Amino acid sequence: MTTPASAPPPTVIQNALTDVQLASLRVGGHGWEGAIEALPASWLLGCIVGSPASGKNSLYRCAAYAVKVPPPTTKPFNWPANKAVVSCIFTSPDESIVTLQSCGFASTPSLLRPFGSYSGGERMKAGLARGVLAEQRLFDDFGAAVSNDAAKSVAAGFACLLQQSERIERNEKRVVATSFRDMVPFLQADWVLDLDTNALVVRCHSGPTHDIPRHTKIAIEDNPAPVCR
Repeated sequence: MTTPASAPPPTVIQNALTDVQLASLRVGGHGWEGAIEALPASWLLGCIVGSPASGKNSLYRCAAYAVKVPPPTTKPFNWPANKAVVSCIFTSPDESIVTLQSCGFASTPSLLRPFGSYSGGERMKAGLARGVLAEQRLFDDFGAAVSNDAAKSVAAGFACLLQQSERIERNEKRVVATSFRDMVPFLQADWVLDLDTNALVVRCHSGPTHDIPRHTKIAIEDNPAPVCR
């Protein structure tokens, strides 16, 4: 019996953004120039992580140029006031439930309530589920309004959903922006750009995703991939 070879370590690229690009992030993305050259040629899920003052939201606004992912072309969805959230996902009932639960809902009864009755965390989860099925490609403030543990769970479910759902276009590039560093390993992103250190980690597709310690020289730690049911 042949022992499978271990996955090669990820590539770590320091100074991933140019000085001009970094300066642009400090002024809301104005004057942004070119794409992020260090990104891999082939990828499907990217992650931008950084503190609130890192320029994360500015880079999100420049995504069409920086990572070649266009911004949403549709207006924000207005959730019906008296309609159960599970009925607003626009897919089959079974798939709606699976999608919502993958995005962090633990119980079916909560899916029968209208969006207006939800807490901030529940609204984030519902919006994420609908965005995934609506082929949204940019996800800002991922994990906001939920606890750290809940953010990890949502990230793991999101990763599994992108891998398994027959309703989702799997060949489309998607980018997640977040301040929740601890949940990054659960996303299984092809690359992670850390704006606090201006470093890019490109992982091998055959290996697990990796964590990025904050404000230190990047050290890579293996993390188990989420279990997709």
